[in-house]
Amino acid sequence: MAKPAENARQAFASKLEAGEELRSVGELSANPSFQDKLTDSKNFYFAGITNKRLLIVRLNWLSKPIDKENYSIPLTDVKLEESGALGAVLNQLLVKLPDKEKPVRFWFEFGMQKLTGFDVDEFKSALGGK
Repeated sequence: MAKPAENARQAFASKLEAGEELRSVGELSANPSFQDKLTDSKNFYFAGITNKRLLIVRLNWLSKPIDKENYSIPLTDVKLEESGALGAVLNQLLVKLPDKEKPVRFWFEFGMQKLTGFDVDEFKSALGGK
């Protein structure tokens, strides 16, 4: 079975423009509450960072890409926020989406790198060396 990071890379392969390089992939949630995760999977997305932009692809309840709520955002409209309490780091992205008035907050859902293939440090670095 393919790791989620491999599935994300496949989901972005057809969305890349000529000369564009996919630097990192991850999984994001637009609503991190545990109860909402159990009842509403529409808030999960694959995120891909290229040398030009952030790509976001919505996932269905089986974590398969679907053709709704997909976005292409210039990296200038993406801000990494790191905050935490009691030694835990909560990584979040504030993203200005074209169809929303206010920036949308996405939480990282990377899980264990050995199982998912997602590398949080690579993802942050691809956002601009953070």
